[in-house]
Amino acid sequence: AISKQSGDAISAVADLWEVDKEKLEHALLVFSLTAGNEVRDFPNSCEQAAEARDALAKAVYERLFARLIEVVNLAIKASAAAVASSGHFIGFFDVFGL
Repeated sequence: AISKQSGDAISAVADLWEVDKEKLEHALLVFSLTAGNEVRDFPNSCEQAAEARDALAKAVYERLFARLIEVVNLAIKASAAAVASSGHFIGFFDVFGL
């Protein structure tokens, strides 16, 4: 079972991402083992569930940051020569880097 606080957090994330809350919860709390044609589900420990949560957060952050850089680059369409000649520069500092 999960705490009310964790359940509220999962609900909020599921709403924001427009995904099924139960499927998100299942993905964080259960791991599946496949052997041949048989699939078995096993509950994650609290530590494993926290690691799954952290891995998901890291993956989402990585993709959002990459998309942000892509959008900014498309918006300014600046070549290295244009940046050098104009002196204009937009920089990003990834504090939580990978």
